Amino acid sequence: MELQHGEQSWARLRSVPGDFNHVELALDPYCTFRFRVIAANDIGMSAASQPTEERRTLPAVPAKSPSGVRSDPAHSNTLVITWEEMDRRSHGGEGFQYKVSWRRAGGPDARWNHSDVAAPPFLVADAGTYTPFEIKVQAVNFLGEGPAPEPTIAHSGEEEPEEAPTGVSTTVVNSTVRVQWNEARKEKEKEKEKEKEGRSVKVVNGTRTSEEVGGLRLFSRYELSVTAFNSKGESPPSPPHHFSTPEGEVASRDSPLQMETISDPEVTHMELQPLDPSSSYIFKVIAHTAAGDGPPVQLRGATMLDGGETALLSFPPQLSFLCIFPLYLFIFSCLQFLRHTSASCPATRPST
Repeated sequence: MELQHGEQSWARLRSVPGDFNHVELALDPYCTFRFRVIAANDIGMSAASQPTEERRTLPAVPAKSPSGVRSDPAHSNTLVITWEEMDRRSHGGEGFQYKVSWRRAGGPDARWNHSDVAAPPFLVADAGTYTPFEIKVQAVNFLGEGPAPEPTIAHSGEEEPEEAPTGVSTTVVNSTVRVQWNEARKEKEKEKEKEKEGRSVKVVNGTRTSEEVGGLRLFSRYELSVTAFNSKGESPPSPPHHFSTPEGEVASRDSPLQMETISDPEVTHMELQPLDPSSSYIFKVIAHTAAGDGPPVQLRGATMLDGGETALLSFPPQLSFLCIFPLYLFIFSCLQFLRHTSASCPATRPST
């Protein structure tokens, strides 16, 4: 059996055994239909019968409520309630409208406000800035109301945050820092990561007031600030907050190594070049005799920030081996820092 609703095309509705000559159908109320019948067997289907005259079902209250009930926070100080419009076949009868209800979420006044409208959206003025509301939309017609919907939490329109977050503090464990701050007032945040103007930016969701950031360089100094933002813009940043990561050991394969062998035991100094500017170095000098290596003498030094690339190293005349461990200047996050590492280096033994 097939049916046709209004000007729509024919739709397959129900198949029944060949010895049936009638069937009961569940149809939408307050709609006009036509019907026709087609016989079918293993060979194929017959031509359709002549359609019946138009038949109209009786009206009834709406059988469902609209879906997609939500708010649009684009308008400041206004609660904009919208939803998906229902198909005319779901109206159930004449006088169809939407009953919109709203009230402040968690407020002292638990009474609902109501208004009947023909279509979305519905605007509530003087609703405050990003204020939470309970909202619901119900289908109604001249016979009555449809099923009662569950309320949904929505927010009035946003404004650009004007105040910087406060209470910024940090807890550092090795190469991870946990950042905490006081919750921003009436802000909506999104989560993403991005790079902007050479800074590393971490963005967190909603009302969270802490975040862990890992992968930091050891023995380094950082500066951070926190801002609140929403779809309208970003707040001023909090005052700069500084913290440092602890010193740690780095494997020797990660530190470029240079080694010089000094055969003349009378040499007591050496000029090293070229070196990287604005970098820190560890120097080790080890003396060697036929009996073996002596204990290393270690010295830390750095090249100048203005581009000096030469180091003059002096040592007692009995020392004859030099291992150099360069370290480099890194830029990470929104500040500059020096990373210091150390590693061991086997000395090359000259023939004696």
